[in-house]
Amino acid sequence: MHLSARLFPIQICLLFLMSSSVLETVSAQSAPSISYTTPQVLVRSSPITAISPTNGGGAVPAGTYTNVSVFAGSATNASGFADGTGTSARFNKPTGVTIDGSGNLYVADCFNHRIRMVNPAGVVTTLAGDGFDFIEGRLQNGNGTSASFNFPTDIAYDGDNNCLYVADKLNDVIRKISLTSPFAVTTFAGSGTAAFSDNVNALSAQFNEPEGLFFVDNSGTSDDYIYVADRTNHRIRRIVVNGTTGAAGAVSTIAGTGSTTFANGITGQATSHATFNQPVQVAVDGNNLYIADFGNNRIRKLDLSNSTVTTLAGSGTAGGSNNTNGQLATFNAPYGIEIDGAGNLIVSDQSGHRIRRVTSAGAVTTLAGTGSGNTTDGLGEAAAFNGPSGMVFDADDALLYIADFNNHRVRKMEMSGYTISSTYTPTLPAGLTMAATTGSITGTPSATRPAANYTV
Repeated sequence: MHLSARLFPIQICLLFLMSSSVLETVSAQSAPSISYTTPQVLVRSSPITAISPTNGGGAVPAGTYTNVSVFAGSATNASGFADGTGTSARFNKPTGVTIDGSGNLYVADCFNHRIRMVNPAGVVTTLAGDGFDFIEGRLQNGNGTSASFNFPTDIAYDGDNNCLYVADKLNDVIRKISLTSPFAVTTFAGSGTAAFSDNVNALSAQFNEPEGLFFVDNSGTSDDYIYVADRTNHRIRRIVVNGTTGAAGAVSTIAGTGSTTFANGITGQATSHATFNQPVQVAVDGNNLYIADFGNNRIRKLDLSNSTVTTLAGSGTAGGSNNTNGQLATFNAPYGIEIDGAGNLIVSDQSGHRIRRVTSAGAVTTLAGTGSGNTTDGLGEAAAFNGPSGMVFDADDALLYIADFNNHRVRKMEMSGYTISSTYTPTLPAGLTMAATTGSITGTPSATRPAANYTV
């Protein structure tokens, strides 16, 4: 939906609201079709009659766009370990999150060396892990809380096999947790030695601090894969899960040389190898794999059809406040990476303490976060994070769950409802506001403004 304003001298402005069914986030079911009655004649200093949309399509999911609140973890951002409901539970630097088909959230509770589960009502329980780090028990398989982890950092959900895969960072392996009682924990890939080697046998391959995971279910048409951000090997690895066309368990490298430099290029071409500096998380959308290149302060893109690595966004200079296009934008230790229903990337800028959005064309904006490490709930850039890390959407893309690392919480951000944008700050003429839940524009215009296009 586009809105343009033609402003007349001193006191009258004319708003043309033109329909275009553009929404920030919609369910994958039926897209809304939003329109407004136009034109609207507004008089400066005179209260307006509410300008409300009509919708001829699917429902707009209820929500207040970019509203951030605590889902689970201490209300006073205290670290610790405790099961419980909502703010009575305690985490210690939660890092990665994933979600199953029933809406249960799973959390890599990194410094507690445990995997936690949070049901849709916010009840937190411990699924696996005894809480001991490498000093007391480095790599131990077993059932549920008898198994041990060593700083787990990310989780991926596999619905076909009803299990989780865990990046067990300082054990240098990928673990598997059955979601059927007694919740057996086994080693899925990696020898446990911090090194680098590919191998057709998963347990003979070697990783060095694997940090991020992404599971791709190809629904039996091809192999299912786990993509791994192998942080300290500075490579992107791939593990075959089911072996439909390839060897089950085979571990291979699909990008990166091990050098901690920055270079785009084509994997397998000796004169044009791509390099990364501490890749920490990955996300896949069709033939494109996106990488949070933490040490290079960039978002990279790997075309899986031709093995070409390019830079989607980020100049390489650390900074979290420069919102612009592509390689002119700045990030400060980008960590988590998710993809919304419209194909936009959502990036947690860990040291920038913000949640950013990157379009497929590379345009970067800030969705939430003040830029300073703090604990405030609120709307968009009024909210504050402290080291936001892994993220995951719910099934409808209506909620984004965020592991708020240094606040020891899991936060949630509403990603549905109405929002409006333009090239102006503030977006609407002074005195006018849009209701996030209804899309109605109300208020008393207090200033005139040149014509502009608006997107709802």
